[in-house]
Amino acid sequence: MTNSIDLGPKDEKILISVLENLNNLVFGRFSKINEDIDATGASEILVDIAESVNKLVHDLKEFNAFSYELANGRLYAEAPPRYNYLASNIKSLHSQILHLTWQAKRVQEGDYSQSVDFMGEFSEAFNGMIKALDERTRRIEMEMEANRKAREELARSQQMLKMVLENINDIIIVISENDILFASDMAKNELKIVDDESEDPLFLTIMHYTVKSDEIANYDYFDNSRGRWFQIRSIPISWLDIKTAYLYVVSDITERKKNEEELTEMANTDELTGVGSRRRGLKYLNECLMDKTTRPICLCYIDVDGLKTVNDTFGHNEGDRYIRAISTAILDSTRKDDNVSRIGGDEFMVVFVNKSKNHANIVLKRINERLKELEKVFDGQYPLSFSYGIEEIVGYEDLSPEQYIILADKKMYENKRKKRQER
Repeated sequence: MTNSIDLGPKDEKILISVLENLNNLVFGRFSKINEDIDATGASEILVDIAESVNKLVHDLKEFNAFSYELANGRLYAEAPPRYNYLASNIKSLHSQILHLTWQAKRVQEGDYSQSVDFMGEFSEAFNGMIKALDERTRRIEMEMEANRKAREELARSQQMLKMVLENINDIIIVISENDILFASDMAKNELKIVDDESEDPLFLTIMHYTVKSDEIANYDYFDNSRGRWFQIRSIPISWLDIKTAYLYVVSDITERKKNEEELTEMANTDELTGVGSRRRGLKYLNECLMDKTTRPICLCYIDVDGLKTVNDTFGHNEGDRYIRAISTAILDSTRKDDNVSRIGGDEFMVVFVNKSKNHANIVLKRINERLKELEKVFDGQYPLSFSYGIEEIVGYEDLSPEQYIILADKKMYENKRKKRQER
């Protein structure tokens, strides 16, 4: 008995569409596929066939699009949804490739602990490559460390030789664990070393100065017994069979220290007046601003009146004499803990710590009275006077010393302008 299905015109049309879609699928002609065959009104079996073919077409197109993205290296393309069962295997492969990509990035960053166990022969090749990279990296690191140590040792040896050659007349001594391994004749004579012992203060300082470090160190030491400065330079070295020893080169730097102190004093002192220089004044003001125990601070900005006229009329020597008179009056009227500095050609700054504006005004009055006394020495050729501005600092504003000076300077010009108007 043969079963047969009677097909109507509608059924034949649907069946032809189904066959065309299947044929196009087989030969990869996706652009010609009818994605949604309408089987409305057809027999029940053809409706089922049409729906199955529609899903097959849809799932295969998703599969094809996704595999195309992967084939072109776009690993983060959107995968088909979970109800596309045709794509389950390629989705699993996709997940493995993503994980492998993550592992490769970790290897790139130096993590050689990664391994692969889910990709057959590829796993063996990948794991072998990682092992080889790890071994090669370790070997290179060991070689680099050995080279670094060799370079450091060579540099220390070269520096030691250079120090010995350049300082042959200095005190040279090699010590390890408080034992003297070597002492130059200069060291033995200067430090009075007998049987590796001495009570000389400089020797005792060297013995206690051993630096437990691989770094070269410098230390300046003032020897009270000699009244002189010494620089103790220490460098770790290898000495014969002893792994850790220290070479000391001790140089007399008294003259250098003296010159440094003289240069510092010159930089901090105004040559004409003997008061502090601008550099010293700004440094002192900045220290006061940083110290929370110095409020209030009174910054008094003083400007010599008529200095240009004196210079033009009587010459610059007389102008310098005028400036010295002002500085003398300021120093005679202030205390030792008041900081006085010359911050410009005819400008002075006085900093009062823990003093109010009223105190500053009292001092300014004394300065003015002292100038009146000094006018007698000048035979009344011209008046000795000054203008001033006071900036009282009571808080902790985020202003620099220069900014506070600008504020006091503005008040000084107000005072100068007011004096002119009163004349």
